[in-house]
Amino acid sequence: MMPPMTTIHCHFCGGVIGDPTKIDYRPPRASAQFAVPGTEACACETPIVYEHPPVIGAPDEDIMP
Repeated sequence: MMPPMTTIHCHFCGGVIGDPTKIDYRPPRASAQFAVPGTEACACETPIVYEHPPVIGAPDEDIMP
């Protein structure tokens, strides 16, 4: 069974991000301005998300020798 799809919103415009490979992940910060999430598609050339990028692969693959 596949996990449910997660909707990701651009923190700059509030639009729904259709292609998560184009997201510009920026470090979380208290001074960041967040747009109100909406139902329209994100029209930004590079959507912005203020959080750390998701980890791809198993956690033990992230360990450097």
